[in-house]
Formats: sequence, C-alpha cells, structure tokens
Amino acid sequence: MAVELGHTLNPATIYRALEALVKVGVVRKVDFQHSHTLYELVEGARHHHHLLCQGCGKVEDVAGCDPNRLERAILRRSRHFKEIHSHSMEFFGRCKSCVKT
Repeated sequence: MAVELGHTLNPATIYRALEALVKVGVVRKVDFQHSHTLYELVEGARHHHHLLCQGCGKVEDVAGCDPNRLERAILRRSRHFKEIHSHSMEFFGRCKSCVKT
C-alpha cells in the first residue's frame, strides 16, 4: 500500500519510528531475502508465515503455525537456551504458474 504524504520525511526518522513500532509489537520485520527490510502490520493474534515464489515474487500467507508448541519443542531440545522471544519462518519456492513455464 503506497501512501502519498505530500512532503519529504527524513528516512532516519522513519526507520527509528518503525523500530519503535517493532518494539511495542505493532509491526514486525519480515525477511524475504531481499536487500532491504520489509515491515508488516501485526494483525492481532493471527500468527502467520509466508510462502514466496522465487520466480515471479508472489507472496502468500501461511497460517496454522502454533508458535507456543513449536517454541516449547525447540527449547526442550536446546542445550544452551532458556527462552525464545520471537521467531521468523519463511518458505521459498516456485508457484504453480512459474512451474508451468
């Protein structure tokens, strides 16, 4: 979603504001393995990941992850960690349209 602000804002100010929003849980960073950081609004309790097409760039939300169960299982197996504060998981592949070509 593009927003026209009508005037120029300092990029450093924007990134400081985004980092503050990440800290309070309003937005989260998403790693799509691009050369830049992407941010996504946190949609209430709806936890999800992403499926990304490496051919055309299509992005699809993937729901159904139970972060509490996953984090508990990881901590049980860990020799060095006591707690997890967050996680990020993205899946990369090719969509049905790109596989046909």
